[in-house]
Amino acid sequence: MDIPPQAYGEEAQTDTLYLECQRANFDLTLGKAALDSGKPILGICSGVQLLNVLTGGSLYQHIPNHFPSNINHFCFYEREVYVHDVHITQNTKLHSLTGVDRLAVNSAHHMAVKTVGEGMIINATAPDGVPEGIESTQHDFVMGVQWHPEFLTGPHGNLFNALVDAAKRT
Repeated sequence: MDIPPQAYGEEAQTDTLYLECQRANFDLTLGKAALDSGKPILGICSGVQLLNVLTGGSLYQHIPNHFPSNINHFCFYEREVYVHDVHITQNTKLHSLTGVDRLAVNSAHHMAVKTVGEGMIINATAPDGVPEGIESTQHDFVMGVQWHPEFLTGPHGNLFNALVDAAKRT
C-alpha cells in the first residue's frame, strides 16, 4: 500500500501507485497518534514513508523514474534474499545499533523518501542514492527502514532489541 500523494501535497505522477485510501487514512491517523505519544516507533517498508510524511516530508512516487539503476528495489516476493547493500551513515542511531558501515538488505519498495521530514535525518542509502532509512533527531527512538529486517539475520535483529529497550524506558 502506498501513501496517497495528496498526504504530502503532491498529485499522482505515476500510474504505479497502489492506493487503498481507507487503509492509508487509518495508518496516517494511527501514526500521528503514535508520534504525538512519544512512544518508540520502528517503521518498516512503507512505515518509513509514513514517518517521513507525518513529519512533513515528501516521497519519490516511483524510484525508477528518479534513480536509473540496475538495482531492483521492488523484489516483493523475495523477502529473505539479500538484494543490495546499504551504506549506514556514521553517527546515527542505526550505525550505533548495527555496528557496521554497510549492511546487506532485502528490498520490496518502489517509493522512497524525497524531502526529509522535520527533525528527521537519512541514516541509510542504497548504492544508487535511494534513501533507505531515516531516524528522528527529536525523539528517543523513532526510526524507519525501507527493508524488512524481520526476515533477515545478523545485525538486523538489533533494531527490534533496541525498540523493546526503548519501550521499557517509556
